[in-house]
Amino acid sequence: MSKILIVDDDAMARRMAEFLLKKLGLTAVSAASGAEGMEKLRIESFAMTFLDVEMPGESGIDVLKAIRADAALCSAPVCFMTGTLTDELRREGEALAVSGYLSKPLAAPAVKALLAEHKIL
Repeated sequence: MSKILIVDDDAMARRMAEFLLKKLGLTAVSAASGAEGMEKLRIESFAMTFLDVEMPGESGIDVLKAIRADAALCSAPVCFMTGTLTDELRREGEALAVSGYLSKPLAAPAVKALLAEHKIL
């Protein structure tokens, strides 16, 4: 069974993502901050990480930069979760090899399509 890491400072958003992933037969692991997410990435293997873009302290972009700079994690598939997808965010995401974008609140068809595209489902 594939594991997905959810990194989001919003507890309700994490619970919603966990619910959707479990309904799809996947294991969901949550982190409430970028630092916690990085810690989990270093000790566990995940099929993909869903990373909130707008978090206090370290943004999702900062976290993805740290992932890409870490030799052990640099190829990890990461999908941005955001309530506001802008052209600037797309450019930054592309420069950091983001695996996709999910609009918040998450919708089951979009999550399923993204995971199918990456052959996780």
